[in-house]
Amino acid sequence: SGSHTVKFVLASAGYMEIDAIEVLGPDTTDPAAIADLAASTGSTNGTVSLSWTAPGDDGATGTASSYLVRHSSSEINDQTTWDNATEVNTGLPTPQVAGSSETMSVTGLTPGNTYYFAVKTEDEVPNLSGLSNSPSAVASTDTGLGSGKYDDTHADWTYSGGSWNTANTSSAYGGSVH
Repeated sequence: SGSHTVKFVLASAGYMEIDAIEVLGPDTTDPAAIADLAASTGSTNGTVSLSWTAPGDDGATGTASSYLVRHSSSEINDQTTWDNATEVNTGLPTPQVAGSSETMSVTGLTPGNTYYFAVKTEDEVPNLSGLSNSPSAVASTDTGLGSGKYDDTHADWTYSGGSWNTANTSSAYGGSVH
């Protein structure tokens, strides 16, 4: 709103033709609400994995600017429960174009506790989406390998590189050497 001045400057000799000028109003279209938020127990201690389909900047088109993620010990299903939920400030993904798959890991949770999650999306104005669905998951209690001896064929060991060279010998721990 208000008065604006448009100035055209001809950079070289000649003339310019102007047939029309388009004036765009403010962005009043909210990003779409996420409807497919999923939560699952994470792979490391005190984590939960989240996944969803990226909404757009304007409804279901374009690319949003940021995500707001919160968790609670009870379902987040309205503005009051959203306001009372704990903000997640680390590990937030940068939004991708609408329709892309998004994932993130929420860390620092109490292992074994059940958490509910919800996400809102912001665009550059910032217009804010409605509240997502609110799935729950148990924070991982995986503490990794404890102290002890483990054979090189143990399922928790991985090798990336070439292929294993194998020699079986009764003198090696577990009877194998790779």
